[in-house]
Amino acid sequence: MTDPSGHQHPQQSTRRRTPLQQTTARIAVALRAGNVVVGVPTALLAAVPPVSPRWVAGGLVALAAWTAVFGGIALTRGLVTPLMAADAAVAIAFCLLIGRFVPVERIDEGSSWIAVIASICVVCLPFTFPADVALPVGALVVAAFAAGFPLAGHPGSGLFHSLVLVTQLVISVGVLAILRRAATAADAALEEETSSRQAAAVAAARRADESAQLRLLHDTALTTLTLVGTGAVGRSRALTERVAADLATIERIPESNDSGPDERTRLDEVLEEQLRHPPAGLRLVYALAPCRVPADVGDAFARAVGEAVQNVARHAGVDTAALRLTEVDGHVVVEVRDDGAGFEPGRAPAHRYGVRESIIGRIAAVGGEARLDTAPGKGTRWTFEWREDRP
Repeated sequence: MTDPSGHQHPQQSTRRRTPLQQTTARIAVALRAGNVVVGVPTALLAAVPPVSPRWVAGGLVALAAWTAVFGGIALTRGLVTPLMAADAAVAIAFCLLIGRFVPVERIDEGSSWIAVIASICVVCLPFTFPADVALPVGALVVAAFAAGFPLAGHPGSGLFHSLVLVTQLVISVGVLAILRRAATAADAALEEETSSRQAAAVAAARRADESAQLRLLHDTALTTLTLVGTGAVGRSRALTERVAADLATIERIPESNDSGPDERTRLDEVLEEQLRHPPAGLRLVYALAPCRVPADVGDAFARAVGEAVQNVARHAGVDTAALRLTEVDGHVVVEVRDDGAGFEPGRAPAHRYGVRESIIGRIAAVGGEARLDTAPGKGTRWTFEWREDRP
């Protein structure tokens, strides 16, 4: 969650920190650790009268302890608000007591290991706080640093470094505001792209489902209605059975995609069942090699073969068709062939849904390929191929 300034609230940052928050936490810890490593010997060397070595030693121990606590919290939870508020309080305390730790009469410009503590604090405040909070809190640190010199009996000293602290604070607030704005824009763009991809995936799934249902309707109810409408058949028991079977298929449409992704079936058995009741007047000659494929592949092949056989009965003008199934190392090939009239594929009417979807589209939907080889007077051969994915 972000507030209007783009700042992420600490209770959420402890759960899921952004890359920017993780980076700034590491930077803050590295700066403080570096200050301890460099500042301790510097502070000890500068501990000359009137500065008390005991005060310096105590201050360095407190600084090292706070650095360890700060680092542990920052690296595990991030630069949370209580941590940075406590860090500002520590910096203010060191600044107000600068006369106890540093011989201020020798550093009129204000540069010292205490000044480094104040600098690190004002630079890191914008890592956690938005500008409207970081600026006043940073101003308190600067004011404490400037006040420490008069409290030590040297009014007028430390003004130069106080101005340096103000400059550091303003620049840090500006840079972090730009980074937050850029990060917010990037997050928004990423979210929009993700939403677009999800919408496209849903639309594609919907189109695939609609195509599958249309294929089923074409292969069943529309075929029966066409036969009845053209007067190709009269009232008969066979027609009644066909209508009943087609209605049962339509009722099963919502269940057509319920097979699990790992379910497999015997393609030769599925095809044999499909061919057990060929169209009237058509004899089928087939050779089916044993073959196991995913259930959706078996269903697609069976329905595509069924449509190809129906096309032979309707258009080829022959009484025999041949079918062959082979499988070698996961490469499945099914051929449906007749020696009938054939046709010119490029001249097939655009409304001929059977070839386009019930055969080609259905095989393509399961990752296979359907090829048609035909010409007027040359018969027709359909070749369906599918390859098992192997590592």
